[in-house]
Amino acid sequence: MSITSYTYEELTINNMNEKTKQLCDAVGDYLLSTWGINFVSLTVDGCTYESAEDDHITDDSELYKACQNLGSAKEIFLQLRSSNGGGAEWRLESSFMVHFTDDPELKNNVTYRSTDYYDSEIYVDMYRYNENGLKYMLYADTADSIADIKEWYCFNPELHICDEDQKEDTELFEKVKEIFEKLSILLGCDVYNDWENSGEIMLECSARFATKDIPVIVELVNRLTALFADSESAEIEFAFYAVPDGEGDYDFASVALVLEGETVTEKYCRF
Repeated sequence: MSITSYTYEELTINNMNEKTKQLCDAVGDYLLSTWGINFVSLTVDGCTYESAEDDHITDDSELYKACQNLGSAKEIFLQLRSSNGGGAEWRLESSFMVHFTDDPELKNNVTYRSTDYYDSEIYVDMYRYNENGLKYMLYADTADSIADIKEWYCFNPELHICDEDQKEDTELFEKVKEIFEKLSILLGCDVYNDWENSGEIMLECSARFATKDIPVIVELVNRLTALFADSESAEIEFAFYAVPDGEGDYDFASVALVLEGETVTEKYCRF
């Protein structure tokens, strides 16, 4: 099954030496080979070239010519939104990011940030490159770091419960169903319910939720897992990895709500 990556990147290069020139050339090649472009803005020595929803950069455009000659530029600033099958792993292994070494001639003249989320994976990839080298961004911030972001989008919310040994427990099912219904309304998700046959119930579709509702989601899921605390047959999976939604929806931030033991942990990243 193919995976689609939804990506936003920002890159600044001060082209000061042979190594930054090689990076500039690699970025130009990357842009000309990238498909699924939703928006690109490339500023080269103060001149800005833009294209929106063209899928790729066409060879009859000024932007195409600018990409062909990036190695001769002095200053470059790139903003790129795309949705394709590449993702962070491809850029790291086969594209311009292979140049992101700890060489001072590079890391002191380049800054880069990227966010990737996927249509069939639950995680979010976030990278930053600067004078400290290339870093995979971890969820190490506090809730205050994302307090100004109002809404979040989670492509693949994972909340799945299966307890076949208790599928005939109607009292338990009513409690479980009530919580799932509340979460469904809160998140805009559908609910798959096969409790009667297999003791299985889960969320389906993508989810949107407000920052102010994160404590409510956590409380509901904690109530849900507590219902199965004494069950040796229950299998519970829960993980929400979300990115900002709405205006500026590709901000460099993410929220992770994950089950650790029997309780939900909130994790945040802003960079």
